[in-house]
Amino acid sequence: MITKDLIESYSNATYTVFQTDIQLKVGEVNSDLDVALKKNYSLEWAYISAANPGLKQLRPGLNQARHTMLLDKVRKSGYTYLEGESVSSANEWPPERSILVFDITREEAEKLGKHFEQNVILFGRKGKQVELVFLNEVEASAMETIAK
Repeated sequence: MITKDLIESYSNATYTVFQTDIQLKVGEVNSDLDVALKKNYSLEWAYISAANPGLKQLRPGLNQARHTMLLDKVRKSGYTYLEGESVSSANEWPPERSILVFDITREEAEKLGKHFEQNVILFGRKGKQVELVFLNEVEASAMETIAK
């Protein structure tokens, strides 16, 4: 279950894309991302990790294996992507390898995130704010955090 503390942690994290100047923050528009979207002929995108499913802290080797499976699945689906990592603002968890997937629908991104047992993904459209998308049940007391 997703708690208020988890929502705050996800919302305050930085989601970096390697070999670019892209640093995603929930609720913000990112002009560097818009440039990358244009370059990749994309209007939609998602940022997804396969690490630490359901908040279970896995050994680095297992997380790397899951990341490789995510890359394979995305490649086989024909998506263009860039690798990156998500980092919590208060070092609440170790950096997690992730990917920015271009031209993926929200529905397909949610399926991919759920396949890898993630609580959340990021999703967005060109020129719009970065959205935090919940893939699991949100605790009732945390709903006020979402409304902000």
